[in-house]
Amino acid sequence: MRKGKKAADGSGSIRQRKDGRWEGRYTYTDPRTGKICRSSIYGKTKREVAEKLRATTAEVDRGNYIHDSSMPLEQWVETYFTDYLIPQSAKGEKSNGTEKSYRSILDNHVLPILGRKRLKDITPLDIQRLLVNAENKAHPEKPLTVKTVLNIHGVIHAVLEQAVSSEILQRNPADKNKLSLPGHKPKRPRAITMEELPELLEAIKGHRYESLYHFGLMTGMREGEILGLSWDCIDWKKSAILVKCQLKYIGDGKGFRFVETKNHTDRRVIVGDDVLALLREHKAQQDEMRALAGDAWDNPHNLVFTNELGGHLKPSDVYRNLKRILKKLGMGDVNFHSLRHSYATFAIQAKNNVKTVQANMGHYSAAFTMDTYVSDQDFGKRAEAEDLSRYLQEQISAAKGSNLGSSADG
Repeated sequence: MRKGKKAADGSGSIRQRKDGRWEGRYTYTDPRTGKICRSSIYGKTKREVAEKLRATTAEVDRGNYIHDSSMPLEQWVETYFTDYLIPQSAKGEKSNGTEKSYRSILDNHVLPILGRKRLKDITPLDIQRLLVNAENKAHPEKPLTVKTVLNIHGVIHAVLEQAVSSEILQRNPADKNKLSLPGHKPKRPRAITMEELPELLEAIKGHRYESLYHFGLMTGMREGEILGLSWDCIDWKKSAILVKCQLKYIGDGKGFRFVETKNHTDRRVIVGDDVLALLREHKAQQDEMRALAGDAWDNPHNLVFTNELGGHLKPSDVYRNLKRILKKLGMGDVNFHSLRHSYATFAIQAKNNVKTVQANMGHYSAAFTMDTYVSDQDFGKRAEAEDLSRYLQEQISAAKGSNLGSSADG
């Protein structure tokens, strides 16, 4: 195009960017303003961009083209849910809870302020003002916490990042490096103390979920991971447990489903002989339940922990039973997830390798494990036991007697 000549609708050019991607630039008329605008299409190869550019400029020439970045945020949000988030939930890649929480945050905090603004017009300053407004939002009964404000940022960032991935936006105005975010220090999780442990073990003796609670304490696995564990995931020879799925309640009439683990990758939890002994004892108890159930037994997923007929256990039942026991012990601030925190705390106090604890917990880094479970005082108050498995086995044996799990009712 010669200098000084006005660009015509549909004209385009292709070039390779410094980051290696190919960019196709084209012009179109904004139907709202009548102005000639320029935009870009991106791709990994020149051929890919050329094909996209031909299709787009053809739409421009026919007068049917409306640039996607001109749509208001509220319209893109509906596209985001319909084309991305809901299908991911259906596949088990995202939980139903994620979909609901995103919808609540967008409807209550984002769309009332930015909903009618066009995608291409949203700036980092708009996002900053949105967060400041949320942080300063006055509510006498329940003010927004720093964590809620950060959640708002996380949701709007995810929504706009999908627009970038879909080549509707070139950059995400909600990127962290463009904003000043409020600081947030996560609350240190409540773990069961060494002094409380024997009392808890004594209290769950003979309970139908006794072996399950012991297993949670001795492996650090999440409740859903334990309830979704199958016998074929136990590697008896290598003393390891393969964690690859979890039991979750999906809702909307879909009930419980077995979905991929949190990080969508299998992980191996290395365990000691005491955990294997617990599992063998539990397997014998399950065999007895199966014999009693006869033809009514139905365990299609080969689950480790089941009800009397082989079906999966309900997380709410497992949770409520433990909470009832804990409240009687005066430990009302402890819950099932505390078993996981207790495992990590005991493991570090027993001088287990932090990388091993990180891998068993499924944390993304050893630094996160250390920051979450180690305080300056921990290293001065380590347990005398040199091995976590031996220490926990001694505590369990003391509380239960010599026969591990013998009084459990299944």
